[in-house]
Amino acid sequence: MTRMSTAERLEDISKRSGVSVDVVRRVLDAERDSIIDSIKKGESAILIGRAIITPEMRYRVGINLEEQKFIRLKYKPTESFKRALDDTSQFQEYLEEDKGIKLRKIPSLI
Repeated sequence: MTRMSTAERLEDISKRSGVSVDVVRRVLDAERDSIIDSIKKGESAILIGRAIITPEMRYRVGINLEEQKFIRLKYKPTESFKRALDDTSQFQEYLEEDKGIKLRKIPSLI
């Protein structure tokens, strides 16, 4: 399965928005920092138009039988994001030979 590199993603967003890659990078960095700050405060973080991330404080027993805290993140896609992906008629099934897994892809993204 192929995927877009970070540089390719930034370039794609730049072309779609008409702003420079530098501006795109700064906006995405600011969004990331804002999301991290919200999660550290125990607040849900909204990725506008994409998802809601909700942190949950969890505990586990460590090697020395000490209780350790960790944050588990729950990700819930927004309804608009899910609707945008509802039409799977564009997806093309293929078998990934080395893993024996049947996947679906949009041909124009391959």
